[in-house]
Amino acid sequence: MGRNCHPLLSGRRSKAEKHNHGLSSAELLSLASLCEVFLPTLSSVSSEGKEDRPSQALESFYKASGAQAPVPDKVAEIVVKRLLTEAVILIRVVLLMLSTKLGTLMLCGSLCLSEKWPYINNFSSMSLEKREKVLQKWFKNWIFTPVRIAFFILKTFCLFVFFCQLDENGKNPAWEAIDYHVENDEDVSEVQQERPLEKGIVETMYETDSTIVQSLTQKGLQVTKDSKQNVYKIKCDVVIVGSGCGGGVAAAVLASAGQKVVVIEKGNYFTPKDYSLLEGPSFEQLYESGGILPTTDASMTILAGSTVGGGSAVN
Repeated sequence: MGRNCHPLLSGRRSKAEKHNHGLSSAELLSLASLCEVFLPTLSSVSSEGKEDRPSQALESFYKASGAQAPVPDKVAEIVVKRLLTEAVILIRVVLLMLSTKLGTLMLCGSLCLSEKWPYINNFSSMSLEKREKVLQKWFKNWIFTPVRIAFFILKTFCLFVFFCQLDENGKNPAWEAIDYHVENDEDVSEVQQERPLEKGIVETMYETDSTIVQSLTQKGLQVTKDSKQNVYKIKCDVVIVGSGCGGGVAAAVLASAGQKVVVIEKGNYFTPKDYSLLEGPSFEQLYESGGILPTTDASMTILAGSTVGGGSAVN
């Protein structure tokens, strides 16, 4: 990337990245087998009489698969980190069933049968063609509604990870193949260097118990310590939770009327020069639940800003 940005929005992947999703090797193998169906390896496109051969980027894109690391691990991370407990349990039960022959027989029917020993295959041992037919069956049959929900969630996450993941250089190999370019031509030297809210903001992520009181006091707030409850009390006239369109306007009106206003925002504070224009890390830092906030039935995804300025800052 040619654009400087905030480290949290760079999205660069370290070479020694660790995953803490907690899925077993059997569950992860089932997940990788599903991801391979969502994004299978394709045969190289013929030149069809054209002199130009497909570019190396395009060849690599066709050879890529959803089963390749670190896609399954990252999908598992999102499942465990972002979904409701009920959805996580549902997905893990489906993955566990697909890792066994009996469970695969229950969910896939005769498609998992073979003429050779052991006669019944688990999901990962089935051919790609048969796995595709299984997913089509799940999608069309209402009996498999719970499985269809798991299928829809995993498919969405797999595509999201594949096209948003970045390497240690901040690039995605698929972008060149699909002719996608991140606009990074902005001259950051012309962007205002002083952050607009610098004089009135306290970023608690950079504070300690010993510095938080001093920082709040420097902003003109009166802070006292309640030793019995082990908390600090801040004296003010109004507390507004959330800094989005509603909270921000209310805070401005009240402050202009002479009220001492404290706005609480759980998201981080970014300015235009901090933005990377990369979807993956931007979703992670600017939206509630990383931009992945589905309804219980997975029929809708809700986008809610979770940064200073809320959704209006993203817009």
